[in-house]
Amino acid sequence: TFAGEAGGNITVEESSAITLGETIDPLWLEVKSTSGSISVTAAGRITANNVHADHIVNGAIDLSSTASGVTLGTITTNTTNITSSGDVLDMTGKIITSPTISIDATGSPIALTQNNHAIDIISASSETSDTLPTRGNIGIKVAGNLDIDTVLGNEVTIIAENIVTDLTR
Repeated sequence: TFAGEAGGNITVEESSAITLGETIDPLWLEVKSTSGSISVTAAGRITANNVHADHIVNGAIDLSSTASGVTLGTITTNTTNITSSGDVLDMTGKIITSPTISIDATGSPIALTQNNHAIDIISASSETSDTLPTRGNIGIKVAGNLDIDTVLGNEVTIIAENIVTDLTR
């Protein structure tokens, strides 16, 4: 588990799986940048329990798992970028607060369906770059409606030719 706070950017490179922060109190068991961004690259699964980069201008979180997936807990930032070789999941009871989020899961499922997340703009793709591309299912649940007719937020983009599910039913 990695936890810490910095006044500027935080960059972590891990050769296996990594856990960022803890799911329990106290708040010091978090990864937090007070005026910069957080960038984590790992060869294994990234479990982001409690990660914050909420500076009004510079706040961004970039998570890249090159050989596994990403699990998102409490995330607070302006912009979130997730690149994953596996699935991208959320945790029950943990809210993602990120006005803009981009997720590329390379043919694996994206399921942010456990909670009502505070996301305004989302771009999500689970398409492989093979000759015959395959796509994983994508499910996103935000604090408002998310279906074909009504989307509450600035812009919501779902790229999933397999299944788009109305999660409110």
